[in-house]
Amino acid sequence: MAKTLIDRIKESLSKEGLTPRTNASRDWLRAKVKDLRPTADSLMSDKARLRDKSFIGRMYFYFYDPKTKKTMPYYDKFPLVIPIESYADGFLGLNLHYIHPKQRIILLDKLSTMATNNKYDEKTRLILNYQYLAST
Repeated sequence: MAKTLIDRIKESLSKEGLTPRTNASRDWLRAKVKDLRPTADSLMSDKARLRDKSFIGRMYFYFYDPKTKKTMPYYDKFPLVIPIESYADGFLGLNLHYIHPKQRIILLDKLSTMATNNKYDEKTRLILNYQYLAST
């Protein structure tokens, strides 16, 4: 049976000598996420990246400062997004912060079956699209 996302995270923590749900494990996760810090401007200004299909299905954590923020009731200043479609002027993405943490883990576990490899490194991406997400 394939390992779940939680099992793989626990395994990674164990390899690092860390116990889940401790400050040290949270610091470890923050350090991993810190490596994924492009800004919204750098994502949007990199037209080659937006056209590149490998952009789709990867996870991005960035600072978001919308031009229309005064007209928005709320927005996520630091979204954690998996782009699922690209457009000439941007992309459509799934913001994981808008999903309850328990449902987020369930979703990520299901999506992990769509991963291009089991390493979960900078080369890993999810092979998915809007139609697939809408049908699940």
